[in-house]
Amino acid sequence: MPIRFLLWISILFFSTPVHAQPDHDIEGTQRPLRALLICGGCCHDYATQHKILFEGIQERGNLQVDVWWTDDKSTNPPLPLFENDNWADGYDVIIHDECAAANRDVELMKRILAVHKTVPAVHLHCAMHSFRNGTDLWFQHLGLQSTGHGPHLPLQVTFVDREHPIVKGMSDWTIEKDELYNNAKMFGAHPLAMGSQIIQRDGKETNAEAVVIWTHDVDGTRSFSMSIGHYSEGVADGRYLDLVTRGALWACRELKPDNLVPFAGENQVTFVPSDKPTAKPKKPVAKKMPENPTLVHVRASSVESGRIAAKALDGNKKTRWCAKNGDYPQWLELDFKEPQNLDGIRIQWETKGPYQFRVLAEDAEGNSSVVVDHANATQQIKGFQPLGNITDPIKKIRIEGLGSDQDGWCSIREVHLRQPVEQNQLSEPSRILKTLWPADENYKPLFQPTPAARK
Repeated sequence: MPIRFLLWISILFFSTPVHAQPDHDIEGTQRPLRALLICGGCCHDYATQHKILFEGIQERGNLQVDVWWTDDKSTNPPLPLFENDNWADGYDVIIHDECAAANRDVELMKRILAVHKTVPAVHLHCAMHSFRNGTDLWFQHLGLQSTGHGPHLPLQVTFVDREHPIVKGMSDWTIEKDELYNNAKMFGAHPLAMGSQIIQRDGKETNAEAVVIWTHDVDGTRSFSMSIGHYSEGVADGRYLDLVTRGALWACRELKPDNLVPFAGENQVTFVPSDKPTAKPKKPVAKKMPENPTLVHVRASSVESGRIAAKALDGNKKTRWCAKNGDYPQWLELDFKEPQNLDGIRIQWETKGPYQFRVLAEDAEGNSSVVVDHANATQQIKGFQPLGNITDPIKKIRIEGLGSDQDGWCSIREVHLRQPVEQNQLSEPSRILKTLWPADENYKPLFQPTPAARK
């Protein structure tokens, strides 16, 4: 018999994978379980959250939490980890925290699910909205399907199976701000907690409710899932980290006192940079700059890639300024080169849903006051809003976005300003300041043709 064949046989029968090691090492101490945390993709601060999670879990349980994460912010982040059939070898449990809604690679998903026929899983937040490829396979694995979420509001967590070992002894609590994922279909999930939000829309109060914490068992392989956890502050909450830790141990059938002790060793963190090239900003599409423009420097609290603040003044309703995420408050500020006599403002928000906002105006002396206040708006604010509490020419206007009832990010398509009647005794359309034009911090006009283009 060839020596290489004998060697292969010896490896096959005598090598021991990590997940099959005995519960105790030579000295009799409890062997740490090995978990793999996968993070990256759209809409979340994974650079912060992956660290919160692995540190918080290792402080609470005898789990070595290795990490695989990417800084890619798209809905289809690179996931080369799953290209190998044996991607989970050596791990006792996988913690899915990726956000990959646009990943439609059915074969990749099948490689993930093949592993989870024997390896337990934990699923966090956006993992519920990943792998939307036209099949129900991912959702059958999760135990339920979610197709969307509500606004960023306080979310009440109420336990419904208080005797389950993962949550036993825990108290209900209210998360300061989070997303409530809906329950479109149930595929055998066992609810541990319900989430609820009170939503104000069109002057009506609605109580939305859905399962937010659950377990699932497929042919003896367990999984634990939580759809809460959008914001880093919520992920860092001790109760959230307790649940993740206990859920991972339960899924491994190792939720026992010996494992509810800190992990003392070192973990491994693998960073995979985005494989998408940094996009060059698209040239703004704007109407022709007016003669003798009223120049205004526009800046914002934050900017989503490509949707710069000046686009709120470019005269094009198809473009817009947008904040970099769904957090509030956000603001857009207009700083005029020369103070302007104004008596009204009209804001065209990205969506038609109710936005809560207020407008502040500042004169040339630096005196500031609130001139429009819709901080408690429950309906869409349309048309020009009068600028109250200020009579002097305005040097700066700041629009403060405070919230959105339809979970919209702070985003404005166009801002229009109106001159007072005494300055222009014409109809309202004629009083609109049509010469308004965005400029840089030195009041150099933006969005104008280059000299080479003028012929």
